[in-house]
Amino acid sequence: MLDLFDKNFLKTLRMLNLITRKHFKRERMGVRRTRHRGMSQEFSDYKEYDPGDDLRFLDWNIYGRLDRMFVKLFYSEESLNIYILVDTSGSMRFGSPSKLDYARRIAAAASYVGLTRQDRVHLVPFSSSLSSSVMHAVRPGQVLTLFRFLEGLKASSAGDLKRSAEEFVLRYKRRGVVFLLSDFMFEKPVEEALKLLEYMRYEVNCIQIIDPAEEDPRMAGLCHLIDSETGSLKEIDIDAPTLALYRDLLQEFFQGLESFCAGNRIGYFRAVTSTPFENVILRLFRDRGGQVRLRGGH
Repeated sequence: MLDLFDKNFLKTLRMLNLITRKHFKRERMGVRRTRHRGMSQEFSDYKEYDPGDDLRFLDWNIYGRLDRMFVKLFYSEESLNIYILVDTSGSMRFGSPSKLDYARRIAAAASYVGLTRQDRVHLVPFSSSLSSSVMHAVRPGQVLTLFRFLEGLKASSAGDLKRSAEEFVLRYKRRGVVFLLSDFMFEKPVEEALKLLEYMRYEVNCIQIIDPAEEDPRMAGLCHLIDSETGSLKEIDIDAPTLALYRDLLQEFFQGLESFCAGNRIGYFRAVTSTPFENVILRLFRDRGGQVRLRGGH
């Protein structure tokens, strides 16, 4: 069972936050001020002082009462909107841990890091359409509520990325960075959906989540295969040539998606669920001139 409140998981999140603070150059995380006059700043929260934080934002009243140093956190109109779209279609149930569990860990970590950077985080599940149950967070104090929301996600029904993308661009007008967590195993081609997101000027990053058993299935003889989304049953006689053909087609599928993303200014990263999720997070938050970028890789 997925536990986002596990002590080791939370310890890893704190470690990731420290690494991103140290290595990814940007305006000071936690204290981001607008560079444009006349734009509003809104108080968000407090955090304990770290060496290098701007002393102008120390709260001396708290220091006088508690003898501990806290700095005020603000977010401005320049705060980045981070949209994390989590695929909850039936195929994401596959694996142990499931692909959905892996996606939820990535979503939790990306949200945690984003909130500590004073970004606005939007968790948006989808399957056959965009979910009506979403989670928005703008301050670090909301992270536990966000984790509970993620733990409640269930995988079901067939996925439709095109319909979900169309609903997304209608519902969310403020541009930002989109992290799309999915296995991309949809019945319909995904290219049109991704083109729509890119055309509407979102910065799109695809994280394709694959289980090791999908890359290298261990089965032979007469097998009964059940489609995880439609429930349809197929009987197939699996031998060595069949498995070889399957692997070739799978690699063609991977390479086709990666090539499409590279040609359309869309970030792409393929993550096998046996890969430590923190490796994926460290690739998500690469800083390029104030923009979040996703470096390609496997």
